[in-house]
Amino acid sequence: MNMDNVLRELEHAATVLLSGPHEVTNTQRRHADHTFQAFKRSPNPFECCIFLLENSSLDYVKYQAVCTIKEATVRLWPSLKGERGSQLRTFLMNYVVQKHNLVNYLKEQLMQTVAVISKLSCFESYSLGETMQELSKLQWEARSKESVEMKMLYLSLIEALLYEFSGGVKSSSIGLSWEYHHKCKVLFEERYMLSIYQLLIRDLSLFCDGTVSQKEKPLLLKVLSLLYSIYSWNFIHDKLPYTLVGKFAQMEATVFKPPSDWAEEVFNGNCVGMLYKVHALNRNHSDLLALQCLVQLAALSGPTINDEAPMLAYMAETIRHLAAFRTESIHVHEIVSLSSIVFNMITTHPTPLFEKLEETVLKSFIETIAALIMASARSAAQEEAAQEEDKVFEESFEKLLDAWCRLRFKFELLLKGTPSVAELIRQYCLSVFMTYLQCHLFPSDGIRSTTANGMVCTDDDEEYEELDEDDRDRFHDVLMWIGMCGRVDVIQSLNITAKLMEDRVALLVKSVQQMASNQPVTAYRQIHEDLHWLLLISINLLCEPNEDDRALIPEDLFDYASSDAVGDEISVQYILSLGSSQSPANDHIARLLVAVLRLCQIENDAFQAGFVHLLSPQVGSSLMFWLSEFASAYVMPREADYWKLSVRLILLFGGDSTLAPWLIEFCVAKIGSNLAVWLTEEKVLQDTARLLLTLTQNRDRSTALFNMASFLTIAEKVATNVPPVATMPSGARKMLAEAVVLVTSAKADSERKEQFWNMIFSNFSQKLDAIIGQEELVAQRYTERVISEVCAAFEGFIGFSKASRLFNAQMLFTHLLPRFEQSVKILDIYHDYSEVVELVLELYLSTSEHLIRFFDHTELEQLFQSTLAMLQVYAKHSQGRNGLNVEEEQHEDVKLLLQILSKYAGEAILRDDVATGGNATDVVVCGLHILVPIMTLELLQSVESARSAVS
Repeated sequence: MNMDNVLRELEHAATVLLSGPHEVTNTQRRHADHTFQAFKRSPNPFECCIFLLENSSLDYVKYQAVCTIKEATVRLWPSLKGERGSQLRTFLMNYVVQKHNLVNYLKEQLMQTVAVISKLSCFESYSLGETMQELSKLQWEARSKESVEMKMLYLSLIEALLYEFSGGVKSSSIGLSWEYHHKCKVLFEERYMLSIYQLLIRDLSLFCDGTVSQKEKPLLLKVLSLLYSIYSWNFIHDKLPYTLVGKFAQMEATVFKPPSDWAEEVFNGNCVGMLYKVHALNRNHSDLLALQCLVQLAALSGPTINDEAPMLAYMAETIRHLAAFRTESIHVHEIVSLSSIVFNMITTHPTPLFEKLEETVLKSFIETIAALIMASARSAAQEEAAQEEDKVFEESFEKLLDAWCRLRFKFELLLKGTPSVAELIRQYCLSVFMTYLQCHLFPSDGIRSTTANGMVCTDDDEEYEELDEDDRDRFHDVLMWIGMCGRVDVIQSLNITAKLMEDRVALLVKSVQQMASNQPVTAYRQIHEDLHWLLLISINLLCEPNEDDRALIPEDLFDYASSDAVGDEISVQYILSLGSSQSPANDHIARLLVAVLRLCQIENDAFQAGFVHLLSPQVGSSLMFWLSEFASAYVMPREADYWKLSVRLILLFGGDSTLAPWLIEFCVAKIGSNLAVWLTEEKVLQDTARLLLTLTQNRDRSTALFNMASFLTIAEKVATNVPPVATMPSGARKMLAEAVVLVTSAKADSERKEQFWNMIFSNFSQKLDAIIGQEELVAQRYTERVISEVCAAFEGFIGFSKASRLFNAQMLFTHLLPRFEQSVKILDIYHDYSEVVELVLELYLSTSEHLIRFFDHTELEQLFQSTLAMLQVYAKHSQGRNGLNVEEEQHEDVKLLLQILSKYAGEAILRDDVATGGNATDVVVCGLHILVPIMTLELLQSVESARSAVS
């Protein structure tokens, strides 16, 4: 091989590749690329690559020569073992050190090649150890000469070594087994990694004397980046099981777990103090990684923390540095890291360590977290007012609040011995609760819509945009945590919230009266927004969800509810009179309830006066949610849900009380008025239907409902599908049908129950029978009347199936079985109408989720036969479809079918009956045979679909 010719040829090819698009043709560019690819495949290119590095004037040619060395080293390593490999590594190290004018990307590639050779020769008598010696020599020369270039060089070598020995997906593919990668990683960790860490800490200390200059900033960034790599390192503490050897690359280390021999360096090396100092000196540089390093250090765990004394000192130092941020304005780029530091400390460190902290340190930690929470809450309010796209403070507030509530639970046992700390937490819990209230209320009680410059948005200049996600869903966890904070001082929190609710309801009455008489009203929208947030916050104060997400009375309220202030005759009369009688001085639950009931009455009065346009659908929706949660927890509560329960609450809201039936009847009347008026507000109708469903999910409440004329009126409208039920959204109609079945089936056997059941099912069944029996159905199938009746019938059947319980399953299946047979005909007719197809499939899915568990072998056999018939019809109309021509709206029915098959597969596993399992398997196999050809990557990206497909 004539090396001069190769040099000329490659430099010419490089010139072509680097030329502009108008200077060379595509053919010339392809030929140049082919020249480099052919050179890389040379059988033994090392000598020629060294010649190119020493003689070429083009950086691109040198870069390709280094890449070729790296690839050839991996490919030809067996022939390089021994002296040749050592000489090659030595040449590359000397070359990069001696050539001072190399471009950065070439230096990086040279160091990566050195690291690859070091790893390949890891267990030989040279290479890695020699590389580490040269690394120390490089650092010494860099310091003695104060050369920034030399410092960047040895930092690049460290980066390359960490890159190669991490054992993760970033490591180069060197053609060796995962066992070899694992052994190299263990060797690197045991012998060399601590030395690298010590070098980096020494370098970090040089930046603690003053502000970093622009010239030194890249060095600091590189040092911090490498430290972050070490703090994120997935250390191996045990021998890796053989079964996991091929998987360890996917394990992500989120916690810093160094070996025990690192303890001296971690605890006595002052790494925490130096990182905080570097950050403090360079706070305006938002791209610094010092805080990210501290996030990892805050999660320090593993063998290192076994020695308690230094760990306590380490935690105390971290808390001391965090406390400095209490008195400073926090930058946007700081709050995320600070919240993560707090969260990691609380979630990672065991409770006994917190118990042994000095009381002053513990108090400082509590004060710091509370200050950060309240500061981030206020900044999040300004962020919302400014309509920022990146909700940095909002996300940080959520993380801090989560950490705060975890801290409170950690201290539940500890606080018994430290009353001063307990009192401090109580005070700050109330402060956090009050701050959150202020951030969601308009002035004068709150600071909402206060922008960063102190301006307050008004009705005229604020845009009220409809969010894709409702506030109670978007802030579900935050509201739950705020409720927990408020219940630490439940009397004060309830009193404040009740007073605010009463004031806003009074303001609303006044505003509605003024607007009805055409008088100008200021801050009308603000009143509605305040009511909306007060409803969400107050109900989370009064209730907490259980594992089934069903609202229950919190334990924190038991002692308060057992006091003399709650549930006396004055409270009862105050509620029954909607606040017109004497107000109970200390029964804040009654005051809150009355304020909410008065809000309902205001809406009803506005309905009757024709002033619906003066009301807020958002408040109407939140109002229904409040009543639903309160009814679930307080109205005729199930004593089996609690280990103890206030006798006064039972006397006030229990099944034998006067108030509980009155509240249920009040709610039903409100449901009726909402259904008649909020005709175009889907969210309000959904929540109204959910309130009725909540009232039915308790047999005592269902019995009370069955005897109320107002409920029977709603039930008849549901059964006959007449307005307003006929025009309601699909989800609301399903919930109403479910509620009606639950009420009528929960009542003990009676003639009225039988009549009601027959009326409900016969109305839906007869309409569907009449539609299917029409001779001209195919011609009239797309008329609005026919489609509306078909959809209403299947929505009703879906609601019925969701109402299945042990005591009504047999009767439900008897009524639903003929509908499965009819569903096959409907699917055949409406196979090209996605809404009807989805409703048919949803009926099968709902049955498999709620009703199938109660079936015996015969009933299962009938259901499987209907399902097979349905699948065959679906297959008939899916012929010719594949993943490329499946329309977007047809993805939903494929998802539903996957879920149905998943449920049937689970049933086949759970049932011991061989025949049942076999039939279920037949259905699943048939369904997969249809679905696999039309499944797409886009479809499987849906979590629910992917889970169903895998199962």
